[in-house]
Amino acid sequence: MARGMHSPPPMRLILFLALSLPAAAQDAPSWRFRAGDRFTWECRSEYTFSSMRTRDGVTSRVTSPQVEALTVVADVESVGDDGAARLAFEVTALSIDAVWHDTGMRARWDSKEDKDVVAGFVRYAAIVGHRFRALIAADGAIRELDGGEWPKDRDLPRKKRTSQGEEKAADTARDPTPARTWLELMFATTPRREAAWEKLLVVPAPEAFAFAADGRDKAGPHDCARTKFGTRAKAEDGKEVPVENRKKGRSWWSGRMGAVVKAEVEGREEAVRYRPGEYGEVRAEVEMKKREGR
Repeated sequence: MARGMHSPPPMRLILFLALSLPAAAQDAPSWRFRAGDRFTWECRSEYTFSSMRTRDGVTSRVTSPQVEALTVVADVESVGDDGAARLAFEVTALSIDAVWHDTGMRARWDSKEDKDVVAGFVRYAAIVGHRFRALIAADGAIRELDGGEWPKDRDLPRKKRTSQGEEKAADTARDPTPARTWLELMFATTPRREAAWEKLLVVPAPEAFAFAADGRDKAGPHDCARTKFGTRAKAEDGKEVPVENRKKGRSWWSGRMGAVVKAEVEGREEAVRYRPGEYGEVRAEVEMKKREGR
């Protein structure tokens, strides 16, 4: 063998090194956008408001559950030399189901079934058909968001025959989950090559999270690198975050798809101030249902 030449490492050594790498490092954590691709996501949030009520001298805790579900599609309009893509989003379907805790009365609306809407749900119905654009970097960073504020009103037929309980359930429902929160779950939970890292997520307020590779797992038909994340013990201002106020979540990255195919986060809702003994708990999830054009 010529001087300076080295024999290649044995195949067993190469395999050992590959298996020893963190899962996020084996899957290239870079979105593979292509102009003309279309993504379809199902987005779902489950929110529960919990409060104390006293009746006839008896104090008990009552809960008001609410479930919100959206279908969001996005077309890749263009891809830059650095892999960043400009996507055009549209909300194509939405449903909302809320219960008023005092009476247990319920209000429901589904864009696929209902033509009219109770007044309190107009802010949800107004979202259907809303379009916005975003510039997403190859690493999942949200560089720009244009039109991401949900419309609050729309010229829709109002439901004429309603009960007081139905109206109250709709009126007291939590506001729709912001578009930015859905995008954070879709893209900003993309893993990195490091085994652990930190970053801000807007869910719905900016919050510092610690991320870590969490092995491999299946998400539907996809073999994925799973990532876990949770609220950092100390906030950006250095103050300790109470344990009960910390959020946690997970995401699933498919190296074959070059995309986050599922992500979820749960915890107490800190965007609203409650009275003592009252709090809200939320769980939000996004799941990619289709990627067409590949």
